[in-house]
Amino acid sequence: MKKILIYIIVAAAAMSLCSCGGRFGDVICDILGIDKNDYSAEATVTVLAEDDEVVSRLAELSKIVCFGDEVITFDSFSDCAGDYVDVVLNYLAGTFYSRYSADRQMMDLFSEKYPELSVNTLIPVSDYENTVYTYFGGNRKATVRSTAMYSYLEKIDAFIQVGQTTECSVDVTVHEAEETESTYRLTVSFYKNSASAGTYDFIFRKRDGGDPYIWRLSKSSKVYGK
Repeated sequence: MKKILIYIIVAAAAMSLCSCGGRFGDVICDILGIDKNDYSAEATVTVLAEDDEVVSRLAELSKIVCFGDEVITFDSFSDCAGDYVDVVLNYLAGTFYSRYSADRQMMDLFSEKYPELSVNTLIPVSDYENTVYTYFGGNRKATVRSTAMYSYLEKIDAFIQVGQTTECSVDVTVHEAEETESTYRLTVSFYKNSASAGTYDFIFRKRDGGDPYIWRLSKSSKVYGK
């Protein structure tokens, strides 16, 4: 109990230092992985064409948020990471089903460790964590827990599907695309299984030497024609 209290006090003090600014506060925030920048306020540097290669890549990245019952918006992904467990696993199971159903080595290990269970698909936690990092960023391990749709099996460090999912086909219409110093901004409309799934504003954070990731997602107030 004392250790927990100490951790809480230290975390609170660190957050206080970060909010106060200064070089020492910046160092503490860097150590903790706390990003103080408000990238949404950056000025537009370039308006990107819809057929730009970067825009196509961003549109593909954006599709993952449609693999849940509804699109979950966020200002910070860390605040809703638990809500995205099913979304990410649905995406992996639907997109790479043949890979996960044909992995005989994983299936044999599963049968050895859990002889009482039977499954068709196993998703390694490493694939799940890599996908979360690729699409949503972060500098720590992803949230790993069982849900109503997927059970986490500790002995083989993998997920199995226990709930019923529906096939998901996602199409994207890009309305606006802009680049700032540190981000890309994208406004898109989604069509899930041919039905309209809403219009959303994305902010993608640029990585040094790598693909951007979704930094912020909000429901768009803009209206576009069909």
